[in-house]
Amino acid sequence: MDSLDNVSVPAPPTYVYSSSPQTLDPISTIVVLIWENAIEIHNARSCDDERRIESSKGDAKCTLAELFEAVDAAKEKSRASESRWRAKIDEALDRFQLYAPAVDVLIQQQPNITSIVWGSFRLLLHVATRKSGLATKIEDGMVLILMNIWTWHQIIKNEPSADSIFDICSQLFSHVLTFLVEARIYSEASELVQFWTSGFTRSPEIIDMAVESIRNVSNDLHHAAQAITNSKASQFHNISNKSPQNSVPRGVNISGVGLSCYDLQKEEILRQSQFRNGNRAYNLTDVQIAKTCKEICISYQSTGDSLRESARRSILRHEEEDRHRKVERAIQMLAPQQQIPINIPPRAQDTCEWILDHEVFIQWNRSPCRLPLWIHGFPGCGKTVMASYLRHRFTSLAQPTFAHFFSLNTDKEAAEKNSFSISIILQILKKGIDTTVPGFLRVVEDIANFCLQFDNSNQLSFLALRPRIYDAFKELHEYTLIIDGLDECEQSGEPVMDLINELNAGSLEPRPRIVILSRKSDTLSRLCANAVPIAMDESAVMPDIERFIAEKVREYPILKPMYEDIIEKTEKSCHGHFLWASTMMTCLWAPATHREERLKRLQSIPESLMDFYEDLVNKANKRMTEWEKRLRREILLLLLNPKRALTVDEVATALQFRCKKRQPEKRRLEDIRDTITQLCWPLVSIIEERAILVHTLVEDFLTQTTRNEVEESLSVHITRAESDATLATRSLNVLSERRNRDPSRISYWLYKNVYYEFAIPKSAVKLQEDGLQDIVFYEYAARYWEYHLTSVKDPSADLLDIASSFLHNFEFVMYGEYLYDLKFGEIGPISEVRAGLQSWSRFLPPNLQEHLNLDEFYEDPYKKLAREYGKLEGSKVLKYLCLFRLGDFYTLQALLEVRYETFKEVADGLEAILGSEEPLVLRAKYMFAACFLPRGEFSQALELATKISELQKTICGLEKSDYWKTLQLVATVQFLMTDFEAAAATQTRVTDGWAGVKTVKRFNVQISEMFSGFVFEARGLLSDALQRYELVEQTQRKALGSENVLTLFAQASMSSVYHKQKKYGEAKNLLEHALPGRQVLYGERDQSVVDTTIQFIILDREIGELDAAQARIDILMENGSLDDKYERCCQVRHLQALVLLDQGEFEKARKILHSLLDEQAEKGREANNRSLLWVRLTLATILRDHEKGDEAALLFENIATAIVHGDVSPQFDRLDTPEELRIAEEGLRLVRDRKQQEADKILRKHNLRWVRKADFWLIEGAPSVDTAWMKGP
Repeated sequence: MDSLDNVSVPAPPTYVYSSSPQTLDPISTIVVLIWENAIEIHNARSCDDERRIESSKGDAKCTLAELFEAVDAAKEKSRASESRWRAKIDEALDRFQLYAPAVDVLIQQQPNITSIVWGSFRLLLHVATRKSGLATKIEDGMVLILMNIWTWHQIIKNEPSADSIFDICSQLFSHVLTFLVEARIYSEASELVQFWTSGFTRSPEIIDMAVESIRNVSNDLHHAAQAITNSKASQFHNISNKSPQNSVPRGVNISGVGLSCYDLQKEEILRQSQFRNGNRAYNLTDVQIAKTCKEICISYQSTGDSLRESARRSILRHEEEDRHRKVERAIQMLAPQQQIPINIPPRAQDTCEWILDHEVFIQWNRSPCRLPLWIHGFPGCGKTVMASYLRHRFTSLAQPTFAHFFSLNTDKEAAEKNSFSISIILQILKKGIDTTVPGFLRVVEDIANFCLQFDNSNQLSFLALRPRIYDAFKELHEYTLIIDGLDECEQSGEPVMDLINELNAGSLEPRPRIVILSRKSDTLSRLCANAVPIAMDESAVMPDIERFIAEKVREYPILKPMYEDIIEKTEKSCHGHFLWASTMMTCLWAPATHREERLKRLQSIPESLMDFYEDLVNKANKRMTEWEKRLRREILLLLLNPKRALTVDEVATALQFRCKKRQPEKRRLEDIRDTITQLCWPLVSIIEERAILVHTLVEDFLTQTTRNEVEESLSVHITRAESDATLATRSLNVLSERRNRDPSRISYWLYKNVYYEFAIPKSAVKLQEDGLQDIVFYEYAARYWEYHLTSVKDPSADLLDIASSFLHNFEFVMYGEYLYDLKFGEIGPISEVRAGLQSWSRFLPPNLQEHLNLDEFYEDPYKKLAREYGKLEGSKVLKYLCLFRLGDFYTLQALLEVRYETFKEVADGLEAILGSEEPLVLRAKYMFAACFLPRGEFSQALELATKISELQKTICGLEKSDYWKTLQLVATVQFLMTDFEAAAATQTRVTDGWAGVKTVKRFNVQISEMFSGFVFEARGLLSDALQRYELVEQTQRKALGSENVLTLFAQASMSSVYHKQKKYGEAKNLLEHALPGRQVLYGERDQSVVDTTIQFIILDREIGELDAAQARIDILMENGSLDDKYERCCQVRHLQALVLLDQGEFEKARKILHSLLDEQAEKGREANNRSLLWVRLTLATILRDHEKGDEAALLFENIATAIVHGDVSPQFDRLDTPEELRIAEEGLRLVRDRKQQEADKILRKHNLRWVRKADFWLIEGAPSVDTAWMKGP
C-alpha cells in the first residue's frame, strides 16, 4: 500500500488555452480589427467621455484564469439559488466555455479590448453572484451575448474576407460595447443612484435598445452568413458539374455542412507558392500564412473608412428615428389637451399692420435687451386678431414662434395655467421634430422622456413643466412667445407672468420677443410694471376698423353707395369695438328691398354694443313664435357656462330632454346647426362643429337683467346659476337613461376595469358600442355633472330629486365604471365627487337637504347591482366584480372593517367559481391580505401574501405588476413585524423588479423607494433613508407640486429622520408644510394626519415648546381623532405625561402612565403593544427617580418567560422572579436603543424569551411614529 506521501493529488482545474504569440490563429487578427472598428462606431454615438472607449487607456489586463474564476463562482451561486438568475445563466455559462480559446488569443493580442469586454463581464458576474441576479434587462443582455459569442466567432472564422460579415460584426460588437459600458456604470453605482438611473435618466432605455440591437444585428449576421454559404455552395456545385474530378478546390465542404474560407485561403497560398518554385513542394509555416492573411485584412481596412462612415450615418439615422418616434408619442399624449383657438375672426387686409410702424414697437423690436411687450386694450378691440397676426408675422421671419390663447368663451378649462404649460410644451415638441439645434434637440428628447413617464397629460402640472419650458427656451436664444388673453388666466395670470420674468431675466442678449395681450386692469398693471406698454385704444384701432369696413364693402358691392354714411356712423358710434363694426356690417348686407331701407337700418343702430345686441334681440322677438323663444333660451342656457365648448350634436342631445325622458324621434330637431344660427344670431356662432358664444362680451350681455317687459321663460337674459342648473339637469337626464341601468351593458365596464383578462362577450361589446354611438353627451355629463350641480347655490327640489335617484340606482354603477376608465384607472376622482357633494349640501336650506340623500354614497348602488347579478344565471362572477370595486372604495375611504369583510367575500366567492390560480382571484386575495394590516394581524397577512406571490410569479410572470405589488406587501409586513433584514432583502428584489415591468406606474416606483427608506431608517441608517426620501420629495415636487400626496409623504418622512439626527430646525420647517397639507387632503381624523401631528408633538417637546405640544395634544384628544386608534392614543397620552413631567408634575404624569397600563390589563394580554413597552420604561425610570424602585420592577411582569424546550414556555401559571424582571427590563431598554441582537443574546443567556413577539410590532402608517426614538426619560 502506497504511503500518503506518494499519492498524487490532482491539481485544481485550470483553463490554459494559450499558445505562443508567434503561432496565433490568423483569424484573431480579423477579430481584433472588427473590435477596433466597433470601438470607433461606439465612440461616435457616445454622449460623454465617461462612456467613450480609448485604446490608449491601458486598463488592467483581465486574464483568462480570472475570468473563469468569476464564471465558476457565478455557476456555483446560481445552482444554490432559486432565483430567475439560475434559470437564465446556467446554460449561457456552459456555452461560453466553448469560446475560451478565442478569448485567450484576444488577451494576448489586444489586452485593452479584452479588459473592456471581458473585464466588464467579469465585474457583472461578480455583482450578480453577490446579489443573486442583476436588473432584468442586464441579465437578458449578458445571457444573449454569452449564448451567441461563440457562434459569432465561427461565422467570422468561416468568412474572414466577406465585406458584409466584417461590417455587420462591427455593428454588432459596437452594440455589445454600448451594452457593457452602460451595464457596468449602472451595476457599479449605489442603490440610490440605481434608483435615480432607473426612473429618471435614459440609461435603462439605452440598455434596452442595445439588447434589442444585439438581437436584431445578430439575426442579420446569421442571414448574411447563410446567404454567402448558399452562394458559394451553388458556385462549387456548378464547377463540379463541369469538371467533376478537378474543379472542386480542396477545403470546400460541398455537402452543405459549411465552407471554411480560411482553408480556401491557405490552399490558394500554397498553390501560388508551388507555382513560383517550379511546382516544388513547399510547406508554408503558420506564421507566414498569418502574415499573408493580415496583409489581406489590411487591404480590406483601406476600404473600411467608407464602411465605417456608412455605419455611423446608419446609427445616427436610427437614433434620429427613435427620437422622432418618442417625441411623436409624447405629442399624441398631449394633443387632446391642446388649446386651439377656434373662434379667431379672419383678419381684414392691411389691418393690424399699424403695430409694425408704432414707434414703441420699433424700438422694442430693435433693442437687444428688450423687455416683454404688453399690448392692452378694452374688450372687443381686436386683441386676439392682433395676436394671431403677430404670430404669423414672426413665424414668416423664420423665427421659432410659440403662442397660447386663453379663450374663456371657448373652453373654461383653458383658463388654467396647466393648459398654458401643456400648450407650450406641445409646440416645443413639434418644433423639436425638425430642429437642427443640438442643445434644443437634447432638451426636446428630455421633455418627451419626462412626459412619457406619466399615464396621461392630466398628471402634468404647470409646476412640473415650467422648468422644462425654461430649459427649452434657453437653448433657442432667439424666439417669440405670444400670450393672448392673460387676464382670463386663473390667478389673473400671475404664475405665467412669473415664468415670463424668469425667461426674460435668464436670457442672454438679444433677449426673446415676449408679447402679452390682455385687458387693462390694476392686477395686470402691477404684473406688467416692467413691460413695454402699447395701448390698443380707439385712436389706434379705428383706422383698422375703417379698413375692415372697406374690405366688406368691396366684398358686397351693394353697400358701396353707402360707404361714406357707414364710415360716418362708425366714427360716431363704434368707439373702437371691432365686434360692433362686424355686427353692423352683417346687419347691412342682409337682404333689403331698397337702399333707403338699408340707410334706415344703419341710422337705427345704437351706439353701445349692449344696446345693439338688445335691439337685435327685440327685432328677432317680433318674428319668433313663443316656442322658438323658449328654444332659444334653452340653447343659451346650455352655452353660457359649460366647462368646455359643446359640439352641435351634444347641444342637440341635451335639447332632447325637455323632461326626464328623451323626446320621441319625430319631435327632435332636424337641423340643429340651422336652428342655432337662425335663433341665436348674433350671439352664437358655430365653428368646427362647436357652438360657442361669439365673445366674452356676449356673456356680459346675457347676464344683464331683462330691460323690457318680457316673460322670463322667453327672455335671453339669464344667470350663470340657471345655466349650471340646466347643464346639471340635462347631464343627469343622460346619465340616468334606462339603457344605462341595463346590467348587461354595465357588465362590459366591470369586465374591462376589474377582470381585464377575461374575454368580454361580443354581445356586451356590441351593446356598449351601440349605446355610446347614441349617447354623444354622456362623456360631458360624466365629467361635469357634479361641477354644475354644486355651482347652483339654490337648486330646485326637482333637480335634487333627480340627483338623489341617480346616486342610488344601477345607472350610478355605469357612471362609476365609465369615470374610472375615463380617469385612467383611478378611483380617486369618485371620492372627489363625494367630497364636493357633501361640502355643497351642508349649505343647502334644511328643506332642500331632505331631497338629496348622500347616505351610502357609492355602496348602495353597487350592493344593489351585486344582488341583482347574484340572482341572474351565469352572472355570479359579475356579483363579485361589483363587490371588488366596492372594496376599492372602502379602501379609499379607510372603512377598514367593512373593507375586510368585503374582500373576504370576494376572494372566497371568486375562488369557488374560478379556482385558486386565476389572476383575478390572486388579486382579490392580495387585497384581502392587505386588510389584515390595520387589524394588526401581521402573521396572517405575511402567510397569505407569501403564498399569493409564489403563485403570481408562475401564473402572472415577472413582467406584470401583480407579482411585484404582492411582494411589496410581503416586504411591508416583514418591516412591521420588525424583521428588518428580511424586509431589506425583499425590498431590494421589489425595487429591481419594477425596472422590468414595462407598464409600471411612476407611483409604484416612488412608493417602493419610500419603503426602502423606512427599512433603512428602522435599522438606524439615517443618511441612507434621508437620501431616498429627498429624492422622492424633489422628484415629486418638481413634477406634481408641493401639495402632492407623495411630496407631503416624503416631507413627513424626511422630518422624521431630521428629528432623529437632532436637526430640529429642518424637521420643523418640513412639518410646518406637511401637516397643513395633509389636513387639507385627508381631514383632521385621518391616521396619516394623526401620525404627523404626533411627530410634531415630539418635536415641540424636544425643542422646549411645551405649550405648543400641549395644544396639539388637546386637539387630538378632543376632536375624536383617537377614538378608534388605540396604540396612537397610547402614544399621545404617553407624550401628555412627558410634557407634564417636563413641567415638574410628577404625580399627574405617573397617574396617566399607570392608567394606560391598567387599561391594557383590562383589555387583556393581547392589547399590549410596542408603544406601551416604552410607557413601562418611562414609568419605571421616574418611579426609581422618586425612590419607588419596588413598584418599577413589577411593571415588567409577563414580558419575558422561561424557555423549557426550544421555544416552548411552561404551560402552567408561574410568577416571574426578580432576576427575570430585571432581565426583561434590560432587554427592553436594549430594543429601544435598536440593539435587538444584544437583547436576544441576554435573554438566551438566561434561558428566557419574549412572551409575545407581537408586542414589538410597529403600526402601519405613512410614516407611523415609533416613540422609542423620542427623548426620555
